[in-house]
Amino acid sequence: LVRVGLGASGLGGPAGAGVHIYVLDTGVRATHEQFGGRAIPTLDLTRGRGLEVCGPEDTECAADRNGHGTAVASLAGGRTLGV
Repeated sequence: LVRVGLGASGLGGPAGAGVHIYVLDTGVRATHEQFGGRAIPTLDLTRGRGLEVCGPEDTECAADRNGHGTAVASLAGGRTLGV
């Protein structure tokens, strides 16, 4: 966890504040309660149109139509299990 800013002891520190995690998977449901508004869809390769840059208000961009990407992202950055 030293790599994500938690510190060697694991106590105190910013608990990952300011850390960016990029997950390349089936998309992400950024509105999921585990993310608390912290997930930001950035790039979309899921719609078969090549690489799309997501707009800040586009909730369909990089949307997870499978569920796997959201599960993986929550392991990395979710409120319950994430860093």
